[in-house]
Amino acid sequence: MEHFCELGGLKQIGFGSDFDGISMHVTGLEHAGKYPNFINELLKRYKEEDVKGFAFQNFFGP
Repeated sequence: MEHFCELGGLKQIGFGSDFDGISMHVTGLEHAGKYPNFINELLKRYKEEDVKGFAFQNFFGP
């Protein structure tokens, strides 16, 4: 993700929470109810404005 941002893709990143049909997951992200954990981890590394983009605003365009 950092590399993608370094290449100028900051506004092209968008995460969803559709866990239907997956057999593998990241520890701590076993289901959509744990999505806030992911957001909190992102906030430790990225500005709040950027995390809002990753979570929803980037889906809506400029």
